[in-house]
Amino acid sequence: MLKKLGLMVIMAMLATAFFVTDSSAAPAGYNCTVDATGPYSGTIYIQLTSASNFTGKWFTAPAGMQKEILAIALTAMSNGFTVFVYADLGAGSVPPIQGLYLLK
Repeated sequence: MLKKLGLMVIMAMLATAFFVTDSSAAPAGYNCTVDATGPYSGTIYIQLTSASNFTGKWFTAPAGMQKEILAIALTAMSNGFTVFVYADLGAGSVPPIQGLYLLK
C-alpha cells in the first residue's frame, strides 16, 4: 500500500513538473498616461494607465535607468503627454519597465 502511495506521489510530482507552464506574459508595449511617479526607498515607481489593458498599475524603473525614466514620467505629467511603456506584465505585481518613451 505504501509503495503505491509513494509511486502516486512521485507520478503527481512528475506530471506537475512536465505540464505546468510559465504563466508570465511576454513583454509587450502599451500606450499609457502617467498617473503618478516618484522615489521610495531607493526605487523609482511609476503608476500608469492603459485604456484597454490596465488602470493605475505600478511599475519600477530598473537601476541604471531611474533618472531617465523619472524625467520622462515627469515631463509627460507636466505637459499632458502620453508614454509608450515596454514591460512584462507577468513579471510580478510591480513589474520593471524595460523601456519608456515620450509620445506627443
